[in-house]
Amino acid sequence: MEMKRLSYLGLVYCFSMAVMQGTLAETKSGDTQQLWKQIAPYFEPVDEFKGDLGDYKSPLKFYDGRPVKTKEDWQARRQEILKTWHQKMGEWPPVNEHPKVEYLKQEERGDITQYTVRFDIAPGHPNTGYLLIPRGAKPDHSRPAVLVVYYEPETGVGLKGENRDFALQLAKRGFVTLSVGHDYSLYYPNREQAEIQPLSALAYGAANAFHVLANRKEVDPDRIGIVGHSYGG
Repeated sequence: MEMKRLSYLGLVYCFSMAVMQGTLAETKSGDTQQLWKQIAPYFEPVDEFKGDLGDYKSPLKFYDGRPVKTKEDWQARRQEILKTWHQKMGEWPPVNEHPKVEYLKQEERGDITQYTVRFDIAPGHPNTGYLLIPRGAKPDHSRPAVLVVYYEPETGVGLKGENRDFALQLAKRGFVTLSVGHDYSLYYPNREQAEIQPLSALAYGAANAFHVLANRKEVDPDRIGIVGHSYGG
């Protein structure tokens, strides 16, 4: 029964994507509202699962059952959740808010300046990536930025693979971007003595990479996003 459900949901997803792609291709700039009406059904759960939130407890209840009623309650509840996650996945080392960045190479790619950079994605784990700055970006902290994560940084800037050059395409649209990657898992401090679950360690690495962007004078630190593909996302 469960396999049938999964197969059904898979078919719905594929059909939805096909419809959306066809609709987007045919829609003109002035038809936004009509477009949303057409695709709205594909942003809702199927009737079978509507309102079915499973047996999960509300995050707005403490583990002992007390409800979260105030902002102060939520701060206490947040720490309770964080403690549990740390117990299960390992506690992060302090995030490096001012990572040392080495600029290894500069290359002009049309209206984009591409820097090959190196910084520690985690203590003792140097990582090489690509920083893309659109031409005309001023040191006034006004540009939005995006961190692009994947297995390696070349795909994100269009030097490897196809149709996944998110960093390059976003830079063409005015974003400052940083493409980073790490083969498979990140182990901290090392594979033999890992203290953090590998996926959590990758999130920690992304948190450090965030500050590479946040410290750029062109970037608005309050407008930094992240995008990736498959394991990289």
